Amino acid sequence: MKSIRRRWKFLTCFLIFSVSAAFSLIWWSAHQVASPSRRALMDYHRGYLANPGSHGIRIEKFTASDGTPCLVCVPQGNPGGRGSLLRTQLGERDVPLPAFGGIQGTLVLGHGRKGRKEDYLPI
Repeated sequence: MKSIRRRWKFLTCFLIFSVSAAFSLIWWSAHQVASPSRRALMDYHRGYLANPGSHGIRIEKFTASDGTPCLVCVPQGNPGGRGSLLRTQLGERDVPLPAFGGIQGTLVLGHGRKGRKEDYLPI
């Protein structure tokens, strides 16, 4: 009789532990997917934010109709180093390019699960 009680007690404890462990793992996984931590702000991000004009952009704050904060990057001045290189390479391939600074449309970029919006500022 005592051995049966011990087995039931052991099985009950094991079941409670297993359910608790599974619930904790699911909770942690859901948190990682729903709100992961972002990467740290890198030096080149700080360069874009501190002096966007030297990279050929102007950064404007914008709030969407639902209250979501956004950044709008508008071409300004001359293209930065990467932009100049890209324009040179495309020109060598006879790709027709409009003058720098002309806006032809809006491109909306999502920064991804662990990304940063600052990754896409020069795009």
